[in-house]
This record gives sequence, structure tokens and C-alpha cells, in this order.
Amino acid sequence: MTEEQAKRLSDEIKGVIDIIALSVATKLQEIAQEMVESAMNEGQSEAVEEKPVHATEIPKPAPKSPLKKPASPAISEDDVRKVLGDKSRAGFTAEVKALISKYGVEKVSQLDPTHYAAIIAEAEGIK
Repeated sequence: MTEEQAKRLSDEIKGVIDIIALSVATKLQEIAQEMVESAMNEGQSEAVEEKPVHATEIPKPAPKSPLKKPASPAISEDDVRKVLGDKSRAGFTAEVKALISKYGVEKVSQLDPTHYAAIIAEAEGIK
């Protein structure tokens, strides 16, 4: 294996690790959001028991509002373009076009941002 091939392989591995890390972080945010929403719903459905407050008791703070999902996707259109461009330059142009078509579009700019992570993961599998 040449040094250039080793560097390319290392870069590809780092890209896959980045994609996995972003996917895990996104999933953890979704789980946290679901947990907060569930806790909020349970708190609203249970009857509130009235009990006297003693001078030594500290009242519990009101629950915080649910976490907001990030406005922008974790993976950008530019990230998708880079991965697909690298694959195309490596001789997989037909595979890249087929992958984009699989999502019902002709151009990267037409892709639904919710599919970016899946597209990158699939593209990384092109060999």
C-alpha cells in the first residue's frame, strides 16, 4: 500500500467516524427530547397533591421547557457534496448518480436534508 493510498484510507475512515458520531449525537438529542416530552406529559396528566410547605422545605423549581431541535441539520448540503464529489472523482460517477436518483431527485440541491446522513452513509459504502 502506498503512502497516498494509506492517507486516502485514513481520510475515509475519519469521514465514516465523523458520520457515525454525528448520527449518534443526533439520536441522543432525539432521545433526550422524547424523555423531556414524556416527563412533561406525565407531569400534566398526574393529579397534583396539595401538601403544606414547611419553612425548612425548599420548593422544587418548575420543569424547564422541552429542548428545541436544532434548526439546521447536523450534516450540511456541502458535506453531502464533498462525499459524493470524492466518490465521483474516484470513478464512481454512475453509482453517485444512481444514489441521488434513489431519493427521487436529479441534483444534490434537491435532496431532503433529513436524508443527508443516510446518503453519506450509503456513499461511503460505494467501493
